[in-house]
Formats: sequence, structure tokens, C-alpha cells
Amino acid sequence: MPRPVNRILISLSRLADDNELRKWHHVDTLSSMVVSLHKSVQLAWALANNEAQIAGDDQIMPIHLILGILKVGDASTISDIIDPSLREEDWPGLLEEGRRIRQYLEMSDDHLQRARKAIRLRVRNGQHPIGNIFLHRSNESLLAFQYAMELAVLANEEILSASHLLQALFERDFISTKMLACD
Repeated sequence: MPRPVNRILISLSRLADDNELRKWHHVDTLSSMVVSLHKSVQLAWALANNEAQIAGDDQIMPIHLILGILKVGDASTISDIIDPSLREEDWPGLLEEGRRIRQYLEMSDDHLQRARKAIRLRVRNGQHPIGNIFLHRSNESLLAFQYAMELAVLANEEILSASHLLQALFERDFISTKMLACD
């Protein structure tokens, strides 16, 4: 597991509308460093939104984020994603980020798929999907994003990736390795 990261003071600059996530930036007032979202985070966020809707939840919870990140990390299914905002030049970065996710989790594509299925069975509680809307993130998800931004800033990186978010979810105990067990 990665080493703990010391917390630093960071202020979040949020847009009022989560639908404008491509323009969502994080500003560190101490260094004036702007961190923008990598396509992998945008895609994981959209996939998490879909997972929350299918589960009948009214917010995007950390468990939905992990489902989105696992999908982005799965090289065998990432190419099945149809997103009109994805351009040809986005694919190498997405595939590289998927490799980082698999490396962080020490999981193969097959194991990622089994983990996603196992988590979905636990998350989907028989409720009806709430419809096709963009949901807000829960407080826990907001904290995970904030910590992921801190990780990016500490690494002196200008782009927040899905692997930063994954690391934040584990380091802040929003997700445990037990949740990924597919047995």
C-alpha cells in the first residue's frame, strides 16, 4: 500500500453545477497550482453516476466511484464505452491510467470484472433506477475528491487522475480491500 500523505491546507473551488465537471478545477491557495480533471476521472465520475442511478441512490457514494474506477481500469471493457466526448487522442491516456489502476490494485482485468460484479450485487438493493439525471456527490465522495486533489498537488501534478481518486478512496478508508473480494 502507498505511504500515508501529510495533509496540507487546500481550498476547493467548486462550480455550482456538477454537469460542468470538465471545467471543475481545484486551486491550492498556497501555491496557486491549478489541477484539472483527467479524462479518466471524468469517465469514472460519469460511470459512477450511472451506477448510483441503477442502484436507486440519490447521491454518488464512494462505492459508486470505485465501480466507475474499476470499469476505467479494465482494459478488456474500456473500449466498449461509448462517450461522444472521448476523442481518439484520449485513448492512450485512458489505457495508461487503466494500467496504473490495475497496478495499484494488483489485479488483472478478469479480477476487476469479478470485483465489479460482486460489488454491484451488494450495492443494488432491488430499488428502481431513479432516472437519467446527473446526481450530486455525497459528502464522503466530496472528501475523497478533495484528498485526491491533495495527492495530485503533493505529487506536483497538474492533472487529477482516476488513480489519485482510487488512492484517496483507500487511504481515507472510504473503500476497503474487503469490498473488492469477489469470492
